[in-house]
Amino acid sequence: VSSYRLVGCVLAASIGAASCSPEELDRVFPFIQVCSSATDTVCEPPIDLGSLRVGQIYDVPIVVRNLGKALLHIDGVEGVSGDTLEVLQAPTTIIASEDASLVLRIGPAEGRQVTRLVILSDDAVQPRLEFDVIYEGVESLLVLCPTMGLNAEPDGCAVNLQVNAHDVRLTEV
Repeated sequence: VSSYRLVGCVLAASIGAASCSPEELDRVFPFIQVCSSATDTVCEPPIDLGSLRVGQIYDVPIVVRNLGKALLHIDGVEGVSGDTLEVLQAPTTIIASEDASLVLRIGPAEGRQVTRLVILSDDAVQPRLEFDVIYEGVESLLVLCPTMGLNAEPDGCAVNLQVNAHDVRLTEV
């Protein structure tokens, strides 16, 4: 890319009229991406957290990457609801070619949950990176089982036994 073309891209992007490809812009601008883990090589939203137990609290890190060549400034995160999802930690800046963690605290609600998050940044191509965080909130079932000394059924519990309240274990459905 010629330096004149690059300067033109920078000027056009600064007034909101970017007509340059992301490859051209990432030579001088930051470029944001989100992943479910630091080891992901291909990151495609949504972020699917699988099954989460209702009644528990989960602190979930989401990796925010700066794939560009300049410092990325994070201006905020929108779309979180204080009832079931809140931001515990959000990066404010990420240096070029580095990762940082956005930590969400989730108190799962029952059933399939989808929350749309928006990361506001100075990325010239995606100043509003929108992505969904998805999980299935599952209830737990309390199963009374002997803790020792008795022959158990294949599922681990003997049938029709009386047990003390302190001899229980929690099993997910």
